[in-house]
Amino acid sequence: ARSPKVSPSKPRDKNDLKAVYSYSDADGDKEKGSRIYWYKNGKRQSKLTNKKTVDDKLTKKGEKWHFSITPKDGTSFGTIKTSSKVTIGK
Repeated sequence: ARSPKVSPSKPRDKNDLKAVYSYSDADGDKEKGSRIYWYKNGKRQSKLTNKKTVDDKLTKKGEKWHFSITPKDGTSFGTIKTSSKVTIGK
């Protein structure tokens, strides 16, 4: 996984948050079983494990959000990558 980022980069409290990253595999395997963890104000949000989208109803102004992605090709996990943090605006 490369270039993980939260979209939009300047979210408002009415925006869903999306985990965006690029995936490639050395021998061309498709992505299968990657692990995504979301964090709000530094605390892991276990109910959002493996979700690529966070619903806007779960975010509030002033919160800081980011995610980590551990890519998997169906057989083995790759290196964990972490997005930069975004702060929810009004």
